[in-house]
Amino acid sequence: MTAALEPGVDPDQRRLRRHLQAADVEAGVDAGSWRVIDLTWPFLTVAIAVGDDAELGMRLDVQDYPLQAPAGQPWNINTDTPLPVAEWPVSGRNPEIFRPDWSPDNNNGPYLACDRAGITSHSNWASERPERCWNVNRTIGFYLRELHRELSCATMPQNGVAR
Repeated sequence: MTAALEPGVDPDQRRLRRHLQAADVEAGVDAGSWRVIDLTWPFLTVAIAVGDDAELGMRLDVQDYPLQAPAGQPWNINTDTPLPVAEWPVSGRNPEIFRPDWSPDNNNGPYLACDRAGITSHSNWASERPERCWNVNRTIGFYLRELHRELSCATMPQNGVAR
């Protein structure tokens, strides 16, 4: 029996499971842009391709999806623990997606308009960056694309996870 048919399964979880099976998410998996590691409600763990030969684990709090944006944080997928700041990817962009001066005070969230931490701390982003901002019509595929877009040119520290 699928989660969509199981009685007592949270409707937000059912919706997320459907969205994880959508063509855009599957296309990202097929292209090697990301992979889904685990969904233990309300947390979704994914791995996002970073640069050419590494990946970053991310743990996403998807409670109240899609009314609330996912709230991501860098995650060690081998130990199932938060990734230390020293192991966060660096892109050379300004601003960085993971900012040591901002992210730790915001649940280690990425500095993105589609992430719950970013939206919460920058209410102006909805009007200034509507094409990149989360709204209730967005899906997990949008979030994963935005995250991958920012990380595609990043590098992991030497102890980063190689693919």
